[in-house]
Amino acid sequence: MFVTQLLARFPVVPFDAAAAQVHASLRLSLEQAGAPLGHNDLLIASTALAHGLAIAARDRDSIASRI
Repeated sequence: MFVTQLLARFPVVPFDAAAAQVHASLRLSLEQAGAPLGHNDLLIASTALAHGLAIAARDRDSIASRI
């Protein structure tokens, strides 16, 4: 029950057409700059950017510091 209540506090954001467009543009830009992201990180970053959301991370080499 605790986990269900905890997860209910976080919205699920879809990977939609807007996120797909950001994904393509971001992937190309990062690859051309010689700094590609991993597949999962790129999906998270493009979804967040497309929906105007922030990405929080503790790791200096994380997606948040690279986009």
